[in-house]
Amino acid sequence: MGIGFYEGFQRLFATLALKVDPDTFLAFQDQLLANIADKNSHAAETILRRKVGFYQRLGRNVKALAILEENIQINSFRLEVVERKIAKKDFEEAKRLINDFFMGEGDREHHLYRTYRKLLLDIAQKENDVPVIKELAYGFILQVLSNRRTLMISALLK
Repeated sequence: MGIGFYEGFQRLFATLALKVDPDTFLAFQDQLLANIADKNSHAAETILRRKVGFYQRLGRNVKALAILEENIQINSFRLEVVERKIAKKDFEEAKRLINDFFMGEGDREHHLYRTYRKLLLDIAQKENDVPVIKELAYGFILQVLSNRRTLMISALLK
C-alpha cells in the first residue's frame, strides 16, 4: 500500500524545507499539532514522528530525543526512550519509565506488557540482579503454561 496524497505532500514539504526554510516546516507541524485535542492520538504521533525525523535529518538529534522524551504518553515514544536509556546503560531511568508504564496501564493484556517485561529481564541480566531475573523468568514460565492450558481447553471445547 502506497502513501496517501497528504503524507506524500508532507514528505515533499519536508525535503524542500531541509534546503530552503526548516523553520516554516516546523512551524507548520506545530500548527497542525495545536489543532489536535488528543495528544495520545495516532494523528499527534504522526506529526511528532515527522518532527523527530526532520530534526534528525537536520542533525539535531538532541532536539529529536527531547521531543520523544516530552511525549512519552505515546507508547511507541516511551519504548524508544527506554531502549535508548538501556543502550546508554541508564538502567535506573529505564526501569522508572517501564514501571511508570505498568502503573499507568496496569493491563497485562496490553501489547507492550510482555515487551517491557523482557526489557526488565535484559536490564536485570546486565546488572546481574539474580532475584529479579528469577522473578521475571518465573513470570514468563507461568505465562507460557497459562497460554498452553488455554489452548488445550479451547481445543477440548471445540
